[in-house]
Amino acid sequence: MLREISRKYYTEEFQLAPTDVDDLINEAFTTLNRSIKEFEKLFADGDDMAAIREAAHAMKGNLLNMGLDDQADMALSIERSDNTDTAQDHFSNLKKELEAF
Repeated sequence: MLREISRKYYTEEFQLAPTDVDDLINEAFTTLNRSIKEFEKLFADGDDMAAIREAAHAMKGNLLNMGLDDQADMALSIERSDNTDTAQDHFSNLKKELEAF
């Protein structure tokens, strides 16, 4: 479903041809996977909230660029977290959402 939301967003917002949309979808999927791995490493390495907030901010931008506003709000929750436990909880919820992409 998320993939279809992005597909529709790219088609309508940028008036792209289907092959161009497919290329963007594939690149977006790669970027999402890279971001997820970055978060997992950050949480495994410890308590660097500045790095976690920076990663969340970047992911939020990527999600907005994909037309995934609800998931971008979830990334914003990570960015605004006060501690790593809360950030990790928000990340877990977002990761579950993104598995549907």
